[in-house]
Amino acid sequence: LIVRSNNSERIYMSYFIAAQLVGVLTAVVSIIIVQFKKIRWILVGEVFSNLLISVSYALVGGWSGASLCFAASIHTITAYFFSKSDKRYPIILTVLFEAVYIACSVFSYKGIDDALSCVAALLFGLAIVQKNASKYRILMLINSILWIIYDISTGALTNIFTHGFLTVSILFAMLRLDLKKKK
Repeated sequence: LIVRSNNSERIYMSYFIAAQLVGVLTAVVSIIIVQFKKIRWILVGEVFSNLLISVSYALVGGWSGASLCFAASIHTITAYFFSKSDKRYPIILTVLFEAVYIACSVFSYKGIDDALSCVAALLFGLAIVQKNASKYRILMLINSILWIIYDISTGALTNIFTHGFLTVSILFAMLRLDLKKKK
């Protein structure tokens, strides 16, 4: 028995498979970057990670997550340039990008899971302007847990694993870099 699917189902499956492959690449990048000691290198990785995960969400129709992660990439680029020059990140830019995250969520809002992704993006916005990598990791731990819930609701399967592995990697980095430093 041969079951023929229509063209739209094949296209959807192609997007779904592509999203999972991009998700795997995102996982690798995300797991590596939280292990860096310097916030500047974390930010470089975050630009790529957010661009990749934005594509992954777009491929499965998670428009809230896609728009938030794209905005996060732009936000991270600005944070990187301030970090690189050792200048303090202006509060007005933080407020501006936090407003962009809220606007992205409002325009793409479909349900409560989109509100969770907005809170995750707001936490991310605060995380990337930290001078201290340990404060960054604390905010990103909460961020990752919220994204896991969003990933489940959108069917972004590899993103569930990406954020799950990222959560474990953050905890490992906290033990290795942050708690070890306090002793």
